[in-house]
Amino acid sequence: FDRKGVIEVPGTLDEDQLLEWVLEAGGENLSRDGDNFTVTTAPHDLAAVKTALESFGVTASNSDLILVPQNLIPVSDAADVKRVLRLLDALDDDDDVQNVYANFDISDDHMAAYEG
Repeated sequence: FDRKGVIEVPGTLDEDQLLEWVLEAGGENLSRDGDNFTVTTAPHDLAAVKTALESFGVTASNSDLILVPQNLIPVSDAADVKRVLRLLDALDDDDDVQNVYANFDISDDHMAAYEG
């Protein structure tokens, strides 16, 4: 896993303008995540990038350091998909667990089959 800084920004901003500000602030990447944008930075640049974006008038809804997998492991067997997702549900339900990071890759079809 690699450590990365992540800043969540409301998706109401112009994407081209936001990308320009992100690059100028020293951010590594900008991606759309549903209704929001996600800015990725080096861990040691997180605070500086967030401050620079705020100087442009961008209000971050959240910022944090996260772990990002270097390699994804495909999970395609239906029984394995079920086990992995049950484990994640159990970890999520545990009050003592704050964050869960994983490196599995489950296709949308397998996820739909599990949820359906």
